[in-house]
Amino acid sequence: MEEFELYPKVSRLLSDRGYSTYQSFPHGRYSPFEVDILGFKREVEEIFMVEVKLCHINKAVRQGMNRLPYADYVSLAFPQFYADYVYIDTHPA
Repeated sequence: MEEFELYPKVSRLLSDRGYSTYQSFPHGRYSPFEVDILGFKREVEEIFMVEVKLCHINKAVRQGMNRLPYADYVSLAFPQFYADYVYIDTHPA
């Protein structure tokens, strides 16, 4: 599996919530970085950025934190098997 294979699924989730979506969106005119998924709601001028990773939670968190000044919402997306692997139960029974 490649990272970009998750883009359509994440884009669909944002589209279902009313966002126009863009994949591999340039971060800025002079930046070599791209936002994996960018969602935009024109009517409320809201930006939602999603960083997609196959693994490496720490790298994803760092990249997500770097997106915070530029977006209203930032999220991380992983394949289900990896998300299950890194999930920490914060509400034990």
